[in-house]
Amino acid sequence: MFRLKTLLLVAAAAVTVGAQCPDTFFEAGGGCFHVVDTGDTDITWEDARETCIGLSDSSWTVDLASLDSTAQLEAFAEAWDTVGADYRPYGYMWVGFTRETGQWANLDGVPISLYSNMWRESHPHDMNMYVFIEDVTMTSGIESRGRFYASCTMKDALQRALCRAFPA
Repeated sequence: MFRLKTLLLVAAAAVTVGAQCPDTFFEAGGGCFHVVDTGDTDITWEDARETCIGLSDSSWTVDLASLDSTAQLEAFAEAWDTVGADYRPYGYMWVGFTRETGQWANLDGVPISLYSNMWRESHPHDMNMYVFIEDVTMTSGIESRGRFYASCTMKDALQRALCRAFPA
């Protein structure tokens, strides 16, 4: 009985978070997301993270988005199919994954498998320590509807970041 109540509470919490995202954030796969678009101004991964953290308030803690799973990346891609129409075409977004100790991990230190379906083909590699998600439909011309993959880059700066909010 306790286990069933716990599962119901977890399910209810996931729905509640999605239903009550902060203003300017949208729900995708149980998370609250916000896209920072700097226009033609390039920002580093560190600048993107600082910008996301700056969106925090007494009710919400915000940071660069660490996507929890391939399913959540898919849910984001589906939401972006609608939400993204309000943004200029640009296929890259900084996200909250890094390789600071030789292993790829999210900002909470949870490792990301090198074999995850989130990675774009030929990624990750050892040429950088930060990750972005890439809409390969836009960046490579591949005819695939809203395909996002995690990639690591040799670029130092991009023009967009994906933030995620959690209840404080």
